[in-house]
Amino acid sequence: MIGNRRQSTRGDRQGFTLVEVFLTLCLLVVIGALVWPIMTKPFAHQRLQKTADRIRAAWSRARVDAMDDGAVYVFRYAIEGNQYLIERRDDLMVTADVALDQGTSPSRVSGAPQSVQRFLPTGVTFVTGEIEPDNRATLLGIDSDTSSTATSSDASWSLPIVFYPDGTTSTAQLIMKNEHDRQVRLSLRGLTGVARVGDVGSDGESQP
Repeated sequence: MIGNRRQSTRGDRQGFTLVEVFLTLCLLVVIGALVWPIMTKPFAHQRLQKTADRIRAAWSRARVDAMDDGAVYVFRYAIEGNQYLIERRDDLMVTADVALDQGTSPSRVSGAPQSVQRFLPTGVTFVTGEIEPDNRATLLGIDSDTSSTATSSDASWSLPIVFYPDGTTSTAQLIMKNEHDRQVRLSLRGLTGVARVGDVGSDGESQP
């Protein structure tokens, strides 16, 4: 009798049916689809902030290189794109200040721009920017130059942000965004060459 009861009890135990397993998996997929965007947004915002810090570091490096090399450096970015360039302009004389004082145009020297092309992380793009007019850039003939030596010719390139050997730069600002339309603003002060990065915010909220 006891042995029969044990066998009956074991026989009554049943595992999950295929339908139950399928429904459970479907429920997990639905929950994952709902939770995943919430989980990824903070990482996307952090990635945008770090990318802005990377651009600020690139500006600082270009300024230091310009002072160390006695050469003009130029930064450009692809509008609504994820590419940017840092160019050493060996074809330009560094006597722009003297030419400005004398009211003459600086001469050019032989040599092609040395360009380094880089890309932003996935999901981060440049939106727009503003560069204040610069008399030295006008004399050097690069204030309205939107051409580039980039391998991708289909991009629409920004006006140049210039770094001079005396440590000064263009006065400029630009805005980047991520895939969630959160934005961050970068600013560059021409007289001191100091770059600042704002906080990540929505359109119009990001302030340096």
